[in-house]
Amino acid sequence: RWLVKVGRVEEAKEVILSVGSETDPDKTIGEILQSIDEEIINKSIYLFKKPYLRLVLIGVMVGMINQLTGINIVMYYATDIFRSAGFSTDSAIGQTVLVGLTNLLFTFVGMQLIDRIGRKTLLLTGSIGMSIFLGVFAYSYFAESIGGYFLLFCLIGFVAFFSATQGSVIWVLLAEMFPNNIRSRGSAIGSFSHWFFNSFFAFLFPIVASAFSNGRGTGTIFAFYAAATFLSFFFFKKFLVETKGKSLEELEKQLLK
Repeated sequence: RWLVKVGRVEEAKEVILSVGSETDPDKTIGEILQSIDEEIINKSIYLFKKPYLRLVLIGVMVGMINQLTGINIVMYYATDIFRSAGFSTDSAIGQTVLVGLTNLLFTFVGMQLIDRIGRKTLLLTGSIGMSIFLGVFAYSYFAESIGGYFLLFCLIGFVAFFSATQGSVIWVLLAEMFPNNIRSRGSAIGSFSHWFFNSFFAFLFPIVASAFSNGRGTGTIFAFYAAATFLSFFFFKKFLVETKGKSLEELEKQLLK
């Protein structure tokens, strides 16, 4: 699509043929050309006008929701979380390594599922699975009778669900959900939203966690993340379309109706 936009049509045809596409390359090129409007591409103001504004706002929300799961709080502060749950420093570091390995392994699971199950289905499944583990973790944090290893189990379950679903899907979704005219800028805005809220929540976590005099700040924060992740199910269900098995031009027609 980039080659078509810069006028290198023959090279674009070679790319279409090289990836084993069963579609007619000339037809595909024609559809891409029809979807390109040079004026919209060259003027950022169109990002904030209909029908593109709605997609840009959804992209911002997708980036924010990804961080409202609390995933990077777990990744950045896992050792502190485990220490506050009663683990020794050496043991807490070991649990953090286990969480990282879970993230790695289940990312491969997500890679295998994303084209079989579909992006939206994975997001919906992940929202429910993550909210359950986050909710149980928050509850367990307040229940003194529940041991630290159960908290570890909850965090590993949460990370596994995240990595296999939202962690794998978000970057594919941000690349697919925007029309050709605004794809590069829309994807960049969605990515910026993701990293902005990443830094925002990472900065706030130790401040909020230490603000509770009873030492229950971490549990309270994760209760909030559990609620936010559960609510994301309804956002994904209402505002996202399934992109699996559709060309970007087919999606564009569907999204801009």
